[in-house]
Amino acid sequence: MKLDTTKPVETREGRPARIVCKDDGTAWPIIAMIMNAGGTEWPHKHSADGACASRCTEQDLVNVPEKRTLDVWLNRYPQYICPFAYPSEADADRGAGPDRIDCVHTVREYVVGEGMK
Repeated sequence: MKLDTTKPVETREGRPARIVCKDDGTAWPIIAMIMNAGGTEWPHKHSADGACASRCTEQDLVNVPEKRTLDVWLNRYPQYICPFAYPSEADADRGAGPDRIDCVHTVREYVVGEGMK
């Protein structure tokens, strides 16, 4: 996957990182400051796709997974929950059938692309 240097990055193992240079002019144009276990930042060189120059794959740069929140209302019926999600309770009420037994508010945080194949 291509590294997007305009978005937040971290190491493959999840350490905080910040890009301080993107055009070093060498085969390793990215210089990133990576937080070590002691809380100190150290510079590391990376290729344009995020691979670490030291060949330590745990130090490769990856984009921080983008998180979003799903906040919807669902109409529940005696035998099923309606597959249509509504942005508000009022919208769910307007879309409800006569045998609706409940309106369920659902909030869930998810990572963009999570579960996609």
